[in-house]
Amino acid sequence: MRWMPDGSALLTTIAEQQGPKEYRYAVVSVDPHQCRVLNELYVTLKGAHDPDLSSSGQLLAFAGPDSIIVVDLDTQQEWLLGEGIVPSWSPDDEWLAYTGLDGLYVVRKDGTDGQRVLEYWVQCKMTPSGLTWNDWPPLPEWSPDGKWLVYHREERGKYAIYKLNLETHEEELIVEGGLNPDWRSTPVDTQAK
Repeated sequence: MRWMPDGSALLTTIAEQQGPKEYRYAVVSVDPHQCRVLNELYVTLKGAHDPDLSSSGQLLAFAGPDSIIVVDLDTQQEWLLGEGIVPSWSPDDEWLAYTGLDGLYVVRKDGTDGQRVLEYWVQCKMTPSGLTWNDWPPLPEWSPDGKWLVYHREERGKYAIYKLNLETHEEELIVEGGLNPDWRSTPVDTQAK
């Protein structure tokens, strides 16, 4: 679950069972104050986990069964970007960061210039329904200036929060014992309505 780019609602996926092994996945915006769905942004039968919407609101990225998918919400055209989970848009909407099987990756929105920026082995296995992750994989988020990624990682059973300089690839420990950092500068009204 993430905030919409303007901070007005939350972005998440709702799965509805259609048959014995068939699901309909709807990426929706949710009013956090009234706990209700506001808008259905995209529907797929392939799976849509960890959605993130570009700041322009035009491009939706999510993890399918074993790959990162981007959808242009205006044209409904979709394309694959790589194998992984938890995509995260850069502040300028030009890049996506995501967790792959062997580290953190960044790739342009059109699928070019993909590169592993941090080697990190994530424990997972292939099951009939796709990849199953054995630990809590890193969830990359961008700094507001687009120069850093922040994420957690597990080492010897303990988690810690790190940041990675995307220019130098230097990694810095921020805090030990943390999970799921968020470095967005989204203005959010914290007053319940």
